[in-house]
Amino acid sequence: MSGSETYRRTKVVLVHPRDTDGERVARSLINLGCRVDYVWPPNNDLPADTNLVFFLLDQRTRRWMLSLIGRERFGVIAILEQEPATAEMLLEDSNPHAVVVKPIRPLDVLTSMVVARSISQYNRRVASKIKKLEETLRSVRKVETAKSILMKSKNLNECEAYEYLRKTAMNRRVPIGNIASAIIEASNLLVGDEFVERH
Repeated sequence: MSGSETYRRTKVVLVHPRDTDGERVARSLINLGCRVDYVWPPNNDLPADTNLVFFLLDQRTRRWMLSLIGRERFGVIAILEQEPATAEMLLEDSNPHAVVVKPIRPLDVLTSMVVARSISQYNRRVASKIKKLEETLRSVRKVETAKSILMKSKNLNECEAYEYLRKTAMNRRVPIGNIASAIIEASNLLVGDEFVERH
């Protein structure tokens, strides 16, 4: 597959002054078949379909880049001056997926895109797995809480309480965590009602 075929549908936002260096990057991206939005000065409004962001790394873009940290939906590539005095601090702040250094060659643009896209996709997969693990952990905690409630309210042992949750979930064709949540909510409502009656 040629470079133009690989990147034809790639949406790239180029955040760089409209000078010779910026035009060189834009031309390289267009030659690869990318759809390019050329933006300057930087702003927080990126198109929803953005895949990659190239940005000039300097004090003018620092605050803007900090606002993007944590967004894993696109790859981020820093464009670095040859010897910026504050490069180390700026790189640590912005934490890009890849870096290109001026003067920029077309091969540098392509290489950085491959690296940034690979890292951002990996980060998205990791974030998705972490989210699923957190959801699983929350569900397990709810099941444990619901089991305790059932053991007290229905005089069941731990195995019987879990079996009650499992069968109810199967009969209703919903996740066991949903049944556990419903039991916890019902228990909280009952406790609240008892408190109101006593007072």
